[in-house]
Amino acid sequence: MVTFRHQGVTLYVASGGLGDLLLAAAIAETQRRWAIYAAIPWERPSVDPHVGPRALSDLKGIARDGGGYRVTGGTSALGCASQLPVIADILAPAPLYALNVAEPLSQQIEHLAEQHRADEISLVDVGGDVLANGPAPGVVSPLSEALLITALRRVRHDDKTVIVGGLGLDGELSRGQIEEFLGKLTPTRLPAIDRKVARSWHTRGRVCRTEASLLALLSVLCHPMRVQVGEPFGSAVETSEFSARNYRIQLDDLLDSGVPGSLFGPADSITTVQAKLVELGFPDELRHHAEWGSYSADGPRLSFDAYVTEPYITIRSLSRFMSGPKPTRELLARLHRSLSRRNPELSPVVDRSTARAASETVARADTCEIPAMQTD
Repeated sequence: MVTFRHQGVTLYVASGGLGDLLLAAAIAETQRRWAIYAAIPWERPSVDPHVGPRALSDLKGIARDGGGYRVTGGTSALGCASQLPVIADILAPAPLYALNVAEPLSQQIEHLAEQHRADEISLVDVGGDVLANGPAPGVVSPLSEALLITALRRVRHDDKTVIVGGLGLDGELSRGQIEEFLGKLTPTRLPAIDRKVARSWHTRGRVCRTEASLLALLSVLCHPMRVQVGEPFGSAVETSEFSARNYRIQLDDLLDSGVPGSLFGPADSITTVQAKLVELGFPDELRHHAEWGSYSADGPRLSFDAYVTEPYITIRSLSRFMSGPKPTRELLARLHRSLSRRNPELSPVVDRSTARAASETVARADTCEIPAMQTD
């Protein structure tokens, strides 16, 4: 629990995954800001089979707090092992609110800022793909960012910003692409996250099935690694001084660069925004979510050495190799529980030798079962 006298109040809004809020928490503590958190209840297909954001009717244990929908450790989502209550417990006592896409997002964000007297509203993106002002190779998840930037345009507040960190660690944009996008803006580099703060939030956050945010914190802790991420083959990312940086950009500056969120109106539904993004050349994120785990592998199954090509690999990426052509959410959950205890200081990453030993232990795609695995 943070005990310092805070220097102001920031409402941090996750641009995509819930993991964005882990990095936001570390930034807030380093800057001595009191934090309020908000996110669309929308999880990766490897966690939740539901396509698109969850309706509030799917969430149990949501507490009405003023005009907001507060998530607690007792919150649950129908049909999946949601990360919402896990994140809420980690962030406590700071509140976490669920944003309801069935209601105007701008009104909800504005109300939360007023309710908590926030002097800043920051959209937080780990990876940096929110900077892309057009279809860029590697960008696969622009929908949530577009919805939230569209909403923030209409929020009445004097200080609206976008914070990007963990640059390149989601595997979507390369360092060169990110530097090119940043070069067209006027970003402010934030003070480096304190190492003790990074270690504390990494320790708390490694129970979450998130990758990029934990890798960002590992970057602060000076763990230079080349890591295989993504599904099914993934791409390689590097934790480094560059990926440890965090930048603040004024929302108007980002809008002037022509990011997709500058193109849509308040009446556009999520399906309308997705259709327009596809017309612009972006991938169909909702279709990808719906098809997760349903496709067949082309050609022969890869060997371990052909699949795992880097010194380190994330547990999520490894699960795709272990489960064969049809990944299962149960497999990923069990892998995370088993392997994250092998070397917790590097979670969510395992080294190549650990990955090989685990793959030799796991049954193949016909059962997707994991025998008991030693963790010490």
